[in-house]
Amino acid sequence: NESSMVPSSAFPSVNGTSCHGLMRTPSCMYWMATDSFFHVTFCRSNAAAAAAGSSSRVVVSMAIVGRDVTLVDAAMPVMVMRAADIGKTGYETAAELNADEAFFARVEPMRREAGRRMGLGDVSGMVVPKIIIAAPPRGDGNIASRYFVPDKPHETHAITGGIALAYACLAEGTVVYPLARPLEAGDRPKFSIEHPVGQLHLTLTLGDNGDGVEIEAAGIIRTARMIMQGGVMIPERILPREKLAVGT
Repeated sequence: NESSMVPSSAFPSVNGTSCHGLMRTPSCMYWMATDSFFHVTFCRSNAAAAAAGSSSRVVVSMAIVGRDVTLVDAAMPVMVMRAADIGKTGYETAAELNADEAFFARVEPMRREAGRRMGLGDVSGMVVPKIIIAAPPRGDGNIASRYFVPDKPHETHAITGGIALAYACLAEGTVVYPLARPLEAGDRPKFSIEHPVGQLHLTLTLGDNGDGVEIEAAGIIRTARMIMQGGVMIPERILPREKLAVGT
């Protein structure tokens, strides 16, 4: 199914803060499901930005309330921070984060300002942009992340938030680029995010936009198991036996 996303914006310079554009913004996503593999392809153009006569950026870095952040508009608008910059390790459990009311009091004003700078207006009553705090991986993943929705921590990690984080990790100059483990070689490397109870594995399709690597598509493997099996008793007057015998 095609899923329209929040229109992207140009992330202009605010109060003299220079916003370095690193990649062009997709304006929507196409989700294609084949059994347990989900593939997300990004559109190449942004109709809203083109109509306004402006260019779009998918990743920009700036300071908000004295802290360095990266704003990402790819799959999901997010504000990405280094966990250490906000007094966290990036390895907390969801319960530990949820209990820290002072943390939410610190980051909510930042999130609202991020929303304003992303062209989303007053986001005080909105669920976007989401919040991500990140740290170097402790296991064999590429990055450790805690994802907020935004007034509470996600128990694991959202796929769309994972795609946005992957963008930030691949773009030089972002707050998380130095924290991330480099990708393995290949056109479709795996990008693994360590979250509170495990890992989220994305398969990325990469391209060269002339200024560096960009993500053209992302896929994810989902496992499934049968949880129920049963039968339905159909009266013969509704489905005669002879029709059932021939499979009609």
